[in-house]
Amino acid sequence: IECDPQAVFARLEGIRIDRETGEEYHLETNPPPNERIPFIDPPVSTSQDSAQVHVSVQAFQRRWKEARRWLEKYPDTLVTIPAGASIEDMVEQCKSIVEETAQATQEHFMHVHEAERIKTTIAEVTKAQEEHNLARDAQKKQLLQVYMERGVEPVSYTHLRAHETPEHLVCRLLLEKKKK
Repeated sequence: IECDPQAVFARLEGIRIDRETGEEYHLETNPPPNERIPFIDPPVSTSQDSAQVHVSVQAFQRRWKEARRWLEKYPDTLVTIPAGASIEDMVEQCKSIVEETAQATQEHFMHVHEAERIKTTIAEVTKAQEEHNLARDAQKKQLLQVYMERGVEPVSYTHLRAHETPEHLVCRLLLEKKKK
């Protein structure tokens, strides 16, 4: 809430309390009903209270200046609400900001969750592919071992396919179909 020190003191000066009910009013933003005006008094304050308010406001301004510089590094993180508005309006603006922030945060976490799910899926597919490759390599080694035991020289698959006759092709396709 953007508020200069004069506005803080003006807000404090406008506070009134109903001495019978204890209800708190403000002359500008929440005036008392006409029938309660005879029972309205300013709150009891001392010069010490006023001095403490001045010290608090100055300390807040120093801290806020530093915080604001830091927040301005991040676009769309700082929302200013003018202090001149009524309390109800400021509360509504704050509620709206909180709702928008909650929605944005929820959407962010949904994207993060989706990214994590995609990473997990990629890892699972990669692992399955590696397992498939290992099984295929083991099968190749086993076939090479069988060929070596029988005295057959190993040749590349490309070499075999290059010398394949139409009869061999039909036979190979039938064998592959039978395996499935």
